[in-house]
Amino acid sequence: MRSARIRSRAVTAALVAVTGGALLTAPALAVSGDAATTYNFTAKITADGRACSGALVAPAWVLTVPSCFPENPNGGAPAKATTVVVGRVNLDSTAGITAHASKLVPDAGHTVMLVKLDKAATGITPVPLSTTAPTAGDPVRLAGFGRTADEWIPNVLHTSAFTVGTVDAAQLVLHSDTADACKGDAGAPAFREAGGLATLVGVTTSSLQHGCMGIEQPQQGTTEIRTDTLAAWIGQQTAPAQVQCTPATVWSERAGGGMWHYVHNDAANGTANWVNPTAAVGSGWLGRMLAAPGGIVWDIHKNTGAADTFADGVIRRFAWNGTKWTGGGQVGGGWAPYLTAAYANRVTVDSQGRIFAINAKGELRVFIWNTATNNWVNGAGVSLGTNWLMYNSITAAGDGVLYARTPAGALFRYEYSFADNRWLQIAEPIGTGWQMFSEIFSPGADILYARGSSISTGPVLRWYKRDDNTDTWAPLAADGAGKVVGYGWTTELHVSADPSACRLVK
Repeated sequence: MRSARIRSRAVTAALVAVTGGALLTAPALAVSGDAATTYNFTAKITADGRACSGALVAPAWVLTVPSCFPENPNGGAPAKATTVVVGRVNLDSTAGITAHASKLVPDAGHTVMLVKLDKAATGITPVPLSTTAPTAGDPVRLAGFGRTADEWIPNVLHTSAFTVGTVDAAQLVLHSDTADACKGDAGAPAFREAGGLATLVGVTTSSLQHGCMGIEQPQQGTTEIRTDTLAAWIGQQTAPAQVQCTPATVWSERAGGGMWHYVHNDAANGTANWVNPTAAVGSGWLGRMLAAPGGIVWDIHKNTGAADTFADGVIRRFAWNGTKWTGGGQVGGGWAPYLTAAYANRVTVDSQGRIFAINAKGELRVFIWNTATNNWVNGAGVSLGTNWLMYNSITAAGDGVLYARTPAGALFRYEYSFADNRWLQIAEPIGTGWQMFSEIFSPGADILYARGSSISTGPVLRWYKRDDNTDTWAPLAADGAGKVVGYGWTTELHVSADPSACRLVK
């Protein structure tokens, strides 16, 4: 440690107070140790003038502590714009990556916080978690970006050796003859080293700050949340998601008003295995058609002529039982904007049957149908936010999951929790070049169908699968776009899939 001047006394009594909840008032803490030249898995987290440390535990995930995000005790989309630097032991360099936090996930006990990055930290090896409990006397090392003995805001990673003292079911206390963690080290990783390999044993939650600049504290002790007890949970949150699909119904609304019923037998893997129709199963479908779960299909109606008693913009609800249609009565009005080219792709249905729509004011509104009362929960919808006119297309791809596209072709992922009434993820950038597609639709579980692009043999339907846990796409076609799962698909008015055909397996 730099300027080490610790006097080890009364440590046990002091640590009891710390582990009893006397956390530092800032999202605090920094290791007043030596400058580090390795440990690239260590992260610096900055938000609204606050700084913390963390550890990369998966390519798109950093582990830290909840005190780094006081506005988000229950996780979700960060309330403050948050920058995360990983793989840069000297912040003046250009090594590693700079990402933004897109989602926060606390553990059940709210002792640690996983931070989802908006891009994977490729080229940086995450630190593996210890699978065995630390024991008293074990040597460990702490690394963080916080205050040192003589630097208020250091620009380099610092590290120091500690010894494990007391260990209980959830925490461990670290001792050193020289110093403690300091402000800015909240979430700093504590790790064992053996054979050149570091394994994570804890994340820093509180400290007496002995040896830290501006602190006159004779007692010493740094408290860690044990990570070996959380290894299974962390693995579950950060592992690639598993997807299950039933055969996916895909509805095709063709020019002339014919409705055609297709079934994709391998929506989960994107092979071109289809059950193709031989005839239309309906007529008069000239408006904006939207598939919903359970065989429900919405018709934002386009009047077909003098014999048609339904006006433009009426919304009708149909049900398909496998052989015939039922329903079809008017259940609302005022939806005419979605018959126009400007708004036709600004409406979508998620896996739970909710309709999301961007209105002329730029609001994103959600409409929920109550199947028990056969009526709307709220006919005017509920606003989930403003400034959505920046997107010319939205596609629901799961429970509250939306993919939003700009006119320039940038695609962003959103996720809303209706159980908690809050955004879990806001505008995570996931790709560009999507302007080449005339329509994007989904069978759920972050799987996307996109139509409107062409290859040498003509127009095609492409299939994409996104894994939000790992920030990766399923293998693409040789041309770098989605797998080709069908040919044609460019003359339809609209195409829509049952959005509940695929689901994520928790």
